[in-house]
Amino acid sequence: MNGKRKRFTLGQYPHDLDVEEARGKASEYLSLIRKGKDPIEFEKGEVGTVSGDMTFGRLWSLYLERHAKVFKRSWKNDQWLYHKHLVRWESRRLSDITRADLSALMAKIGQGSGPNAANLVHSLARKMFYLAIDWGYEGLNPASRLKRFRKNSRSRYLRPPELKRFWKALEEFPDPTFRDFFACCLLTGQRRGNVQSMRWLETDLAEGIWTIPGSETKNGEEMRVILVPEVVELLRKRKTRISGEWVFPSKRAKSGHIETPKVPWENLCKMAQLEDLWMHDLRRTHGSWQAAAGASLPVIGKSLGHLDQTSTAIYARLDLEPVRKSVMKATGAMMEAVGRAREKADVVDAGGEREKKADVVDVTEE
Repeated sequence: MNGKRKRFTLGQYPHDLDVEEARGKASEYLSLIRKGKDPIEFEKGEVGTVSGDMTFGRLWSLYLERHAKVFKRSWKNDQWLYHKHLVRWESRRLSDITRADLSALMAKIGQGSGPNAANLVHSLARKMFYLAIDWGYEGLNPASRLKRFRKNSRSRYLRPPELKRFWKALEEFPDPTFRDFFACCLLTGQRRGNVQSMRWLETDLAEGIWTIPGSETKNGEEMRVILVPEVVELLRKRKTRISGEWVFPSKRAKSGHIETPKVPWENLCKMAQLEDLWMHDLRRTHGSWQAAAGASLPVIGKSLGHLDQTSTAIYARLDLEPVRKSVMKATGAMMEAVGRAREKADVVDAGGEREKKADVVDVTEE
């Protein structure tokens, strides 16, 4: 279909959606069905309630309560974007907001906060107006066919000299909770939010497996993550020091687990003398070192829980053993680079036999 818009009928009324938007709508419907709700009845609750006289602030409230909090684990990101960039339109009528208004706002955000922030605001506004149309608004979506900033894919990851400085700073980091947290982010390659909310009942330290429930993953599917010996040892030590539900608890956060590692991260990067390093770059580092160790893209994708539609079927057929070997090889290389080469590691394979020594490869800087 290559980006062409098709006419889809969703619920009681038709929409002009592109393929990506139609897939998103289908995903929302499946999410409601899993929760025992009728998608059609759910949508009917707001059909006809939005008009051109409604304020943008009122539409935001409907979006937040009926869509973001229902379907998005990252709804707080939307809340932050709205209050930083879109709240200025709070009192404006929907019919008064034009494509020129949104284009000018995106240009301003692009200059001040960067292209990525501008594109995120565009996505949020576009979704809000599409839902407004779903709910009865008869005007046009000012965000449709609006040119976005070109997205430059980020390729930052830790090379051997940087990785050595990072690990040294990590070993000297004064806060044990965040020290262990950042180490887990690097050595599991998982998303920050999933590591933050890791529960003890999800971990099997004897088998070296962490099972992330479908309610916590992007695609709604349960994911099993390999825990290499270094992570298992780290978690076993933590378990002797702390109690409760969470692996990384916090007394300050309402959730009960750590949520805002920004300041500790900045302090760690200063100690390691590393610039322009994001927490998400630890995930990319993990995948990059797997690739350097010769892992195939499907294996890397399965280990990281990627959502690449073209590879999903392949990931589903993969056994965990090649994933374990790939992760073991990559983390072994990382440990060797920081001067902590793994001498012995008991690894349970798919048949229950133990492999006495993990493969370690020499990864040189590009």
